[in-house]
Amino acid sequence: MDAAREVFADGGYAGATMAKVASCAGISTGNVYRYFRNKDELFECVVPDSLRRRFLALVHDRVAALGRAPAIDAPDAPAESAAEALLAFFVAHRREAIILLAGADGSCHEGFDALFTDALYEQAEAQLTAGGARLSPPERLVLRTVFENTVRMLAAILAADDDEARIRAAFAAFWRYQLAGLAGFAEGVERCTTT
Repeated sequence: MDAAREVFADGGYAGATMAKVASCAGISTGNVYRYFRNKDELFECVVPDSLRRRFLALVHDRVAALGRAPAIDAPDAPAESAAEALLAFFVAHRREAIILLAGADGSCHEGFDALFTDALYEQAEAQLTAGGARLSPPERLVLRTVFENTVRMLAAILAADDDEARIRAAFAAFWRYQLAGLAGFAEGVERCTTT
């Protein structure tokens, strides 16, 4: 399974073949077919739907906890706990997260990147507009694009290194940057709405 994770993470579902998995594992292609009828079946074992659902639930928890924090760029203990749970998931399921974020095209999880973006956007929009504020079309565009780029950044961080300490450091840097930016964005939305 490690070889399959590596091949799917490196080339995505579309770039993976049973022969590549076998080569990476150091076995014959026939041996892979002894256990899996086809690439779809292998992929579903590598990235089961339960893992996809868990990933989305952790993201939801993280964004919701940030929305309840006194300040988005100064997370409280529940927000930090939700961040740690998501980060622990990324460390434990690094390759699977890369696959879902950047390599699921053509698979049973195709569109996960858009689903992930939508989940972030919808939660953030609900939190930003909860007090009666309204996002202008340009603000909606910026917010959606920020979260589309978040998907790419998460995949890039996870693909760049498999060392837990460096992954954690990269996420800490990214989250500092993103949370400060979102706090500034929220301030601008509030100012524009109240004037």
